[in-house]
Amino acid sequence: MRRSLALAAAVATAALLATTAHAAPAPVTHAASDPATPEVFAALDAVGPLDGREYDPRTVIRAVNALQPLGKDRGVAALRRYIAARPDADARGGLFVVLRTIMDPPKKSKAPPADACTAAQRDVAAGGCWRPPRLGQAVPAAPEDLLSLRFPAFVLGDVPLSLVSGYELGGLAERLVDHLSALAPLGIWRAAPLVPKSAGEIRYLFMHYGQWSWTDEVGRLVEAQLKRYESGPAPPCFDLGLVCAPRAAASEAVLRASVGVTGFTTFTTLEHAGKRLLFAALEWPTDSESYIAVLAWSYTGHFKEWRLVLYQEVYGAINVTPVVDPKRDAVVLKAADPKRPEALVLPLAHIPYAAND
Repeated sequence: MRRSLALAAAVATAALLATTAHAAPAPVTHAASDPATPEVFAALDAVGPLDGREYDPRTVIRAVNALQPLGKDRGVAALRRYIAARPDADARGGLFVVLRTIMDPPKKSKAPPADACTAAQRDVAAGGCWRPPRLGQAVPAAPEDLLSLRFPAFVLGDVPLSLVSGYELGGLAERLVDHLSALAPLGIWRAAPLVPKSAGEIRYLFMHYGQWSWTDEVGRLVEAQLKRYESGPAPPCFDLGLVCAPRAAASEAVLRASVGVTGFTTFTTLEHAGKRLLFAALEWPTDSESYIAVLAWSYTGHFKEWRLVLYQEVYGAINVTPVVDPKRDAVVLKAADPKRPEALVLPLAHIPYAAND
């Protein structure tokens, strides 16, 4: 019997599809030691079903970005408090996507062929067993090689997507808290907030990924999510704390005025192969090492504006400079110290905008 995740943890004979509406959450007494908890709870409350026909990536992006600044210990603790306070958490399958997006798989991790883990795969030192949630047989079926270790989620252009419309299950599904317990010892907390690309860019990336087509079931699910994703206004800027970087601006002067901080920001303009780029490197020295946030905007002649195309965090590098490497047809981010490796290689072909398009 096929059933959506909304009832996967309920009685096995039930068969309903979850909807985006859910009951208003009951008041909760938040941990006084963590003032961020109310904001996190509010973001998690907005997350709905995993069914790709109704799943909303925007709610998951907000939830992940509310959790990310907390760090792993506080973030996992907040998730446990939330699950304990929300009896409907298991029924909102989109929360599984939150878990599988806020934590990255161990670098050595390999997805098991089934949803069970052998003793060897449970060895954290060897990378551990980064398995999908035990929710039944995915519909549509999961790719045999699980191209995304986040399945049933797939993060493309920093937009978490759902690749399923439901699950077929003859028993009880794994609880959200149990899946959190399985991932937390292995997972690497996301190092930076999600910086989602536009729906048009996601369509471009999906089309060139080569695994699915727009006419198959997964393609139709993704298109439904992207239509929902682009139906609301995008935040006008990306909040970095010190500055709020515009996602789009009519002129280079506006960008420089928005993120230019004396003593912190270094600008570089580059033109090559029809691309016109403005880079901004914002440096925050800390007690242990230097931290640099690198942003880049590309000018699009078609829309006559600058659009944010890159956000990259660099640790330990001082005085990074973007330069064009004609042989690789890419922009390379180099540190002043020649002994340091390249911090970034950005192929120009990956930038969807051209100055004269």
